[in-house]
Amino acid sequence: MADIDVEHLISNNDITLTSVYCDYPVTCLPTKFNVPSGPKGKHALTEEIDTHLYDEAAHMIAFCIPHPKLAPWIKSLSLLYYEHYGKSPEYVVSWFDDPENWSTKNSGNKSICVEISTKADVVNSLLYKITLFINTGLVQVQGNHKDNFVDKDFPVLVKLVNVIYMATNSDKSGSCKINTSQCGSETDLSDQTNIKQISTLIDTNNNKDLASHNDSIVTKDKFGQVHETNNISQSDMNVAHFQPDQIFSRMEASFTLALDKICTQQSDLFNSKFQLMEHYYNQSIETNNNNFKMLQDTITTILKPTSDNDELAARIVSLEKKISS
Repeated sequence: MADIDVEHLISNNDITLTSVYCDYPVTCLPTKFNVPSGPKGKHALTEEIDTHLYDEAAHMIAFCIPHPKLAPWIKSLSLLYYEHYGKSPEYVVSWFDDPENWSTKNSGNKSICVEISTKADVVNSLLYKITLFINTGLVQVQGNHKDNFVDKDFPVLVKLVNVIYMATNSDKSGSCKINTSQCGSETDLSDQTNIKQISTLIDTNNNKDLASHNDSIVTKDKFGQVHETNNISQSDMNVAHFQPDQIFSRMEASFTLALDKICTQQSDLFNSKFQLMEHYYNQSIETNNNNFKMLQDTITTILKPTSDNDELAARIVSLEKKISS
């Protein structure tokens, strides 16, 4: 992975929390964090990573975030994985909520998930998955390339979070400013998360996809200047963004990725079962060989000549001579 230019991300993007509260209304976010239920989660460090928290075979790391920095962390994840990795031709970024819609009536677990995959490896495309548990503030990262997150992504995220938190912090109490000027007043916010609008636009100069996950139309002219338009209707936006070729292309890519994952899982399952069968087969062969050797030793012992047998044979020969004479 190439080095990440943090200063470029900060200076060339909006670091306010407006987009966060548009996608995740305040009424859907917790007023405080619960304690993680798992033993590992309870021992996770705050904004630090203990690489020995999980066994190496788990391919997982975890850390906690403080509650006042929840929105800055969501914003930082968006900047890094949409504005950096999302615009790279080498990666595919998938952002989804679990469950899809959050409600204030829903007291279950809520999480934001980010999957980053590489286009270079078709079989094992998923590099790692990030899960931010909204109820507890626990962040888990799992995947064969989780060390890339530890070494490269995590320091960038921490720096972004601190910059965004300082820029949006209203006072020393830790409460963050909520800019709802583009989303309506706080009382008008829905009690469910908005469906994420992700549109793909083609830049005729560099032919890269530009992913936008806010509710406005983003265009880019030939000079690289970004223009944002908010005062159009939803129907106009849908018509403008309706691009069947790209929709079918995305569907095909999603189905291909899903099929690759299924094939990989089936292959791993077959290999594990085959190895288990081979283990038990070798163990059975070894047991049978040991039993056969024990039987062979027993027969050899029984048939082994003794002094008593030799004396009996001599008497029989002597008796036969007497009878014949």
